[in-house]
Amino acid sequence: MQWLLDVITLKFFITPYLILLIYWFGAFVVPVAGWLLCWWLLAKLKENEIASAGLDGLGNGIGRLPRSGQFKRYFWIAFTLVFLFMELLWRLLFEFLIAYFHIHDALMQLSRQ
Repeated sequence: MQWLLDVITLKFFITPYLILLIYWFGAFVVPVAGWLLCWWLLAKLKENEIASAGLDGLGNGIGRLPRSGQFKRYFWIAFTLVFLFMELLWRLLFEFLIAYFHIHDALMQLSRQ
């Protein structure tokens, strides 16, 4: 009962425990969900006559790009680096949040002494 009272009065933070769940959700589920959303959106846009014409124009522009193996290799290297950089920034954000709560816990322990 004391634990519930502490949660209700905000003396006990549940956020440090939720942070890990949110981190793993964002690190793995969000990129997959983003890819599926882009795929679904592209399918919906192709159903619209005006949007389909714009996508065809975009496809023609992309079609003029070189299709050599070297270009594809550079594209996938750049894509991978950007993806890893975004994952690193995601992790840094959560490490900052965890450090904040560790600082809070240390200050609370000092104030009790």
